[in-house]
Amino acid sequence: MLLQLFDHVDPHEWTDEQTGAVRKALLVRLAGLGDALLRVSAFPPARLDWQGDGEGLTALVPAPGAPQPLEARVAAEAVEPHPFTSWDEPMWGSPETTASPGSWRWTVGWRSAGGVFHSDAGSTEASEAAARFGAEQTLAAYAAQASTVRQRLRHRLLVPRQPDTLSMSDPAVQVLGLRSLLEAVCAEHRAEASHPEPASGWRVVPHQDENKEHGLVAILLDDCSLPCPELGDPANTADPAEAAFEDFLRSHAVVLTPPARAYLAGLSAAGPGELPLRQRHEAAMRTVLAVDGEAADLLAADTGPLPDGMAWTDLLDVAALEEFLTATEPDQPR
Repeated sequence: MLLQLFDHVDPHEWTDEQTGAVRKALLVRLAGLGDALLRVSAFPPARLDWQGDGEGLTALVPAPGAPQPLEARVAAEAVEPHPFTSWDEPMWGSPETTASPGSWRWTVGWRSAGGVFHSDAGSTEASEAAARFGAEQTLAAYAAQASTVRQRLRHRLLVPRQPDTLSMSDPAVQVLGLRSLLEAVCAEHRAEASHPEPASGWRVVPHQDENKEHGLVAILLDDCSLPCPELGDPANTADPAEAAFEDFLRSHAVVLTPPARAYLAGLSAAGPGELPLRQRHEAAMRTVLAVDGEAADLLAADTGPLPDGMAWTDLLDVAALEEFLTATEPDQPR
């Protein structure tokens, strides 16, 4: 405990750093207690039917419409001490503190179709009872809003939608526009340019291979905080131009604007295998620009208007694209 570190010093003799450390620790504790009180008041947990499996405790809570139940896991673990580097962060003890074997870790999440558990929330508590309570309270909060819960890392809905009946009024709907995709492309291009070794190229499908490596479309979707097909998903080998790919996105309440749909479909137009990002981007932009009739209007609505002296065809080049995104106001429609 923090105060035990100061038990040999009269409070009147505390330095400003020591006083600040105590204040910070107290505020953190009070904030945590306040947050717990508010959450428990909003979502009072029910006791779960915990089952032991040799590695800890597990409890399941079915969610209407979800292919997999919500799952809570509790297990004992040794916790390494927090590094004690300054008076600004002293609340977890000193370097001499040994790992505590009596800590309990709870996690809450749900399994993929392949049976792999994906945790979505978790924390370490001082006792098994506190860990069970934390998991129960979190499951109660998730169950109360099950229809809109998304996994934080995989961005998938707990309760998938029927692709052909998805409504824009659905509170879980997220719209992916072309500008977001182009910003993700530029981010990947900058990352690629910063690597000293030459890039091997970018494939489109499969979206996730046996080594859990992602293709370009999956990487762009993840950069936009959206779900992407994985091993075991029927859409994992579906080209972005195929209905199965868009059905996957719509099942997770993701809607593509027409330019975004054309761009993703065009990424594979450059050819199979691993190709340079510039080449895939150029093919994708040519696909977008090939949309007849309202192409310019659709582009302007999705990305914002072109600056003076720039044409849409200039965006075939990644460098010009970067200039366009930098010059356009960030609050332009997407």
